[in-house]
This record gives sequence, C-alpha cells and structure tokens, in this order.
Amino acid sequence: MAKRARLSSGAECTPSEAGPPGEVVAVTTGPRYVRLVAPHASVIDTVTRLLKHVEAAGLEVLEVKTAARSVLLCSPEVPLYFSNICGKIEHYDVCKVTKDAVAPYVVAQSDSFGRALGVFSKHCSLRISKAMTNTLFRGGSSSAEIAEVIDHAILPETIRQITVHMIVASARLGRPVLMQEDFFIHRLQALPHWHCQRHVTDEEMQKYYSLQLTRFDADWLLQMGVPPGSRPQSCLLNVCRTGTINLFVSVAPGVRFFVGIEHTYTRMLEEVLAVVRRFT
Repeated sequence: MAKRARLSSGAECTPSEAGPPGEVVAVTTGPRYVRLVAPHASVIDTVTRLLKHVEAAGLEVLEVKTAARSVLLCSPEVPLYFSNICGKIEHYDVCKVTKDAVAPYVVAQSDSFGRALGVFSKHCSLRISKAMTNTLFRGGSSSAEIAEVIDHAILPETIRQITVHMIVASARLGRPVLMQEDFFIHRLQALPHWHCQRHVTDEEMQKYYSLQLTRFDADWLLQMGVPPGSRPQSCLLNVCRTGTINLFVSVAPGVRFFVGIEHTYTRMLEEVLAVVRRFT
C-alpha cells in the first residue's frame, strides 16, 4: 500500500499518481527548505531525508508542509564537471600559425570582436587573430583534448606561450532552490575564505542568484591545492531556481596552460558547492 502524507489543507498526497510531482517544505527557525517528491517515491521517505538534511545544517524544524502538486522545476542531480576552458596562445612574429593539414578547415570570421580566422572541432574552437599575434581557444571542457587540438592545428615553432584566463564548472543539486530564501548567501558571506558580494538585477531575482567571490585567503587556497601561481582572481557563482549551478573562475593573468589545469580548482569549487548543498 502506498504511503500517504496528510496535507495542511486536509487532502491526501499519493506520490505515485500521474501528473506533476508533489512538494514537501520544511519551515525552520531560519529559511524554508523544499523537495519534490519523485514519481513512485514515498512522501514519508522524502520528509525523512529532508529533516535529516535540515538538522545537519544546524536548524530547528518548526513545521513540515506537503502539497499534492508543485509548480517548481528541478534538474536531475549531476556532480561537478568542467564545461568550458578559455585561454590564449601568444605567437611569435610570423605570417602563418596553422599546419598545412588543417588549412582547408580554416574559415574567416566576423563578429562583434572584429575579424579573425577560425578552426572548429568537437573538442574546442580556435580563433586566430588576423595579425597572427594570438589564438584564443574556447568551448573545450578538457585540457587534454584542447592540447590535442593545439598540437594538431598549430605550428609549434610559432607558439611563444599558452595561458588560461577562465575555467567554467557546472553542477546540479537535484532539487529546486527557493528564490525567496537568502540563507545560503549569508552562510557564504560569513566564511573567512573569501569575500562574497551579491549581484542583483530585476531580471535575475526570479531566475537565479548571482554571487561574486573574491579576495581568496591564501592559506585556504593552499589547503585546497591551489598554488600561489594559479591564484584565482574571482569566482562568479550562479545558482538557478532549478538547482543548476555554474561557476566561472577567472584566474590571474599569465597562468600557464598545462594538461590537467582544470583539476587544480576542483577542491576549491567542491568546497563552494558543499556550502550551497548544505544550506539549500
């Protein structure tokens, strides 16, 4: 027999019924925590897991509410992964930077940044300046694959240095985030590891939170495995109401590119995510 949870309205919620998922909300001494009841899942199990989560955050539960239907959206849970690595190849004073084998695949580009030459692959794209002074790479999620593209397309004797300026990581909580609750923001702002500033615009308020982390503590970064030469300048943290999280790490100028550079920031980003996970 399916387990049932009594609603505050007096109706009953059967999670196995067809249609939108049910909703469970825990009202605490501070914020509210919400969970969606997955199809064919138990409301009682959902409530139990939610209560354990709230108590682990050090909060007292005042009331638990359930609803047979929910208008909230939620993306499936996904652990941290890297979605974009952006950097630059600086060239010597030359007239040609690409290998003959890729010449048929070099195309002219014209966009808001000006005119350039482009090479596209499934691993990343290369944007070569018309003056052949630099090549930008972007759209790659693996430094190993980016290195493979550079090795395949660019003449090695033309490369002065390769640096990285931004690394983007993403994750999904697997639960919705209430846009009316600022509790996890206050927790981020209270930590001594960084300075946290909130960015607010009218368009963003109903869609996602946008936070800028700067002034990272040097000792904490060392504990996270980030050496002084790879110190991040900032980390833009966007938390969507569907539970999707994007982190844009801007690194200090001149950080050398190497295979595996994205994993330098894994522990640091996981620490940021741990705070968001615990207090949402």
